[in-house]
Amino acid sequence: MAWTWEAPISMPLRNGLGRLITYVVWATATVAIADCQENLSLVTTDVVPVASGHGLNHLLPVKSGAEGQILIRFDVDTVTSIAADGKRVWDASLTQVPELTNAGLSDFAAGDGDEVYLLAERQEVPGDPSSSVTYIVRFRPSGDRSIVKLSDSRSGPFHGRQLAVFGSGDFFVSGFLQGASNATAFIFNNSGQVVKELTFANDVRLEEPNQRHPSLKDLSGQPTSEVEFRDRVEASWAQTSSDGNVYLARTDPKGPVFIVTPGGKVTRMALKPPAVESRLYSVLLDRGSVLSEYRLTQKDQAKPRKCSLRIMNLATEQIRGTAEYAVDVRNNAIGPVQYKDGLLTYIGLAKDNHLRIVKVRLQP
Repeated sequence: MAWTWEAPISMPLRNGLGRLITYVVWATATVAIADCQENLSLVTTDVVPVASGHGLNHLLPVKSGAEGQILIRFDVDTVTSIAADGKRVWDASLTQVPELTNAGLSDFAAGDGDEVYLLAERQEVPGDPSSSVTYIVRFRPSGDRSIVKLSDSRSGPFHGRQLAVFGSGDFFVSGFLQGASNATAFIFNNSGQVVKELTFANDVRLEEPNQRHPSLKDLSGQPTSEVEFRDRVEASWAQTSSDGNVYLARTDPKGPVFIVTPGGKVTRMALKPPAVESRLYSVLLDRGSVLSEYRLTQKDQAKPRKCSLRIMNLATEQIRGTAEYAVDVRNNAIGPVQYKDGLLTYIGLAKDNHLRIVKVRLQP
């Protein structure tokens, strides 16, 4: 599974709120791009202490929930939930589920209230990929948990790689069917039964092997095209947005992003990256707007990288605002990890090595 360890981006939070405000205002630069209506600046509105001493090395992606909680994977098998007020921090881990020994964590999602869901896969016959089964485990802060085994009506095992939860309790799970040439997604009910199979137009697919080099393989022995196909599927993100829909984002600079309603209607949207070479790091939705975060390609390693934020109107698919700021990995912050009610949320580290939730507003 293509989880990526991510070094935190920079915001100098170690010296407190005053320095943060100075840094954000100083570091924010606006750039004129053809279809932008506004060049935006970042202004800090609040800093909330977190009752946790976690470091900031983590696995992408970082997710959030309807109640403002933030979910971060600091460990391979464990997801940490941080409440919006920073007062409650708790872990949901596959190590707490003896029934799923040897299962691997594929993804996670926030549910209603404080619930956390883990998407896991296990080979029922060790070493046999065709025996793979996908499970969803629901955790509550009280320690209560339940396990759902997913079924599908197609031949061959389904390898779930992204998870999101609709308000109804139904699950959105995307991934691929073994042997299929297209990425696949399903809506499951809370008993694990298929409600609907989804079709995504112009999505990633398995290309034919290179005929000029039929023996070209990677170290795992799989044809290069199959490896690339699975990497693109596994590196995608899924999350429930504030309007109740689920979005699935592919990680190419232009996406695409697929928006899925609770009833299974799918809308495809292409992103608009900066004109310069860049990498897509995250996609966040907030009631009619999609915020995409790009890291501009760094050629001079002595200089800090730049982060470019671009806000697109979902209805018109036009860029309505951009912001750009320096990224220095020598200082620590994660984010943006949430985009809600026009506010961005970052996670930083204070002098005492405890985390801080930092709220930032984008404004002209």
